[in-house]
Amino acid sequence: MNVEQTGIATNLSGDWTMNGIPRQVQSLMEISNGVGGVIPQSSRLVVDCSGIQDIDISGLQLLYVWVQCLQIKGLRAELVNLSDSMRSTVRRVGLHTLLNGS
Repeated sequence: MNVEQTGIATNLSGDWTMNGIPRQVQSLMEISNGVGGVIPQSSRLVVDCSGIQDIDISGLQLLYVWVQCLQIKGLRAELVNLSDSMRSTVRRVGLHTLLNGS
């Protein structure tokens, strides 16, 4: 995780399908705990999704809940570098208006 003047930056990677969710939960908890005490003035968390290899509805649900939890902490998550496939899945399930940057 990098702290920048414009906010905090982190990246997500790996398998975000039903099989990979248990590993991703731990990763998201670590990121959430890490940003807890480092909330910048802009309250912006840039989340680079370029490392996500595969994602299904389970992964999208987890990502959505995590983004909502960040909002409770006062952070606005901005998802960037979504693959075409991920962007298409996000739009297909109707989360494009809720997951910023998609």
